[in-house]
Amino acid sequence: MKRLSILTLLQVNKPTFSPTELNIANYVLANPEEVFGLSIHELSRKTYVSSATITRFCHKLQLDGYREFQSFLAFDLAAENEEKKSLSNELVPEDSTATIMRKITQRNIQSIEMAENLNAPEAYENAAQMIKSASQVCLLGMGATYLSSRDFFHKLIRIQKTCTSSNDWHVQLVQAKSLNEGDLVVALSYSGNTPEVLLAAKAAKEVGANVLAITRACHKTELARIADECLFVAPFDPVGRTSAAASFMAQLSVLDILYATYMSMEAKSGARKIAAPLEDNQDEFFL
Repeated sequence: MKRLSILTLLQVNKPTFSPTELNIANYVLANPEEVFGLSIHELSRKTYVSSATITRFCHKLQLDGYREFQSFLAFDLAAENEEKKSLSNELVPEDSTATIMRKITQRNIQSIEMAENLNAPEAYENAAQMIKSASQVCLLGMGATYLSSRDFFHKLIRIQKTCTSSNDWHVQLVQAKSLNEGDLVVALSYSGNTPEVLLAAKAAKEVGANVLAITRACHKTELARIADECLFVAPFDPVGRTSAAASFMAQLSVLDILYATYMSMEAKSGARKIAAPLEDNQDEFFL
């Protein structure tokens, strides 16, 4: 079973850590090979915090304890993950076109790879089951995230899944309020705090619908707190950005994986009717 990357979780959640937690995270990120060989008491002395603080830190990462932390760290090292490298590969005016091509390509690739490391297979399976169980799916998103949601909307209606999408926030709110118990809202918000998306998602919760959030990997966002399930992208872009850039590519990748997981689940259950619009072209089943 695929494991989450501890190094990735530490890197992307640094803005949410307290000063003491940040001290632990920075030490692990700077010395992963050394930390792998340390007991909890040795790491305590190295970071000048108590063993109990390290245990609580592990629990904040949703791990059972330091032993599981070490197990996941070993997986990271064995897989030769490169997630501790800088999240920033900013363009500068002096860059040549060739340099721009390389930086943008590398940044997009890294954002997609980090999104893979941030989400366990079980999260995709749970999200796919939520889609399968819902009579209708309501997509929420503003700005660039609306473009991501629209791509997913086209995928769902192609397989005859009842789905709503609108670029008008007032319409999104009405659609969310019109859901029934067991229906699903897929709420996209990179910041996790988009007021319009939060209001519509909360309205859907009030009528008994489930909420799937697709947002940046930060445990303190409002959207992550109210969601029944979350799929994360790495926080490459500033929350106040003017363009989606790498995070937009990661959102599309997450939605593609979710769609393929759902299609696989339907195929295994024998629900062949969903492939009807594709006629007999088996190669397009997952497209």
